[in-house]
Amino acid sequence: MELAQALRLPPDDTPQPPYLRCAPSLLPKGTIGICWQTGDWDPARAIPEVLMRHLLTVSGRSGRCVTIQPVPTTLPVLNPHGAPVDIMQTASLIAGVDLVITVDTLFAHLAGSLNRPTWLLLKHDADWRWMKDRSDSPWYPSMRIFRQPAPGDWQQVIADVARHLTAVC
Repeated sequence: MELAQALRLPPDDTPQPPYLRCAPSLLPKGTIGICWQTGDWDPARAIPEVLMRHLLTVSGRSGRCVTIQPVPTTLPVLNPHGAPVDIMQTASLIAGVDLVITVDTLFAHLAGSLNRPTWLLLKHDADWRWMKDRSDSPWYPSMRIFRQPAPGDWQQVIADVARHLTAVC
């Protein structure tokens, strides 16, 4: 993501994904990969687990998702122990899901680089890479962006994602 900035490439001149390729994990059809936590350096990007539980419940996705983050969870997912720490295994997991729903982490970039359908959940004052007032990304055409309408308002983001998820599934 820094290369386009360093070369001063406008978004329209940026090569299109997939930038990466890997063999997909074998997962049941309709499986969604989810990530709601981030590193410690910006906890405002993380979504409370209780809201993710609500998303899975109201959208009818309980038990039909895998976590792509390497931490155990109590959420009703296929892999409650978490994803592998190995980046290639995680890429394979992402390549095997039908949709990735993630906050702004390495996994968002990995999913976009693999050209997987990705819904990115962003905090109100998101990183420059995601530009302002856009629901798409010129770097990752398979990505749809859901933004907080106000700082800290993850409830509205989850409600929007649940509504869209219910409509497509």
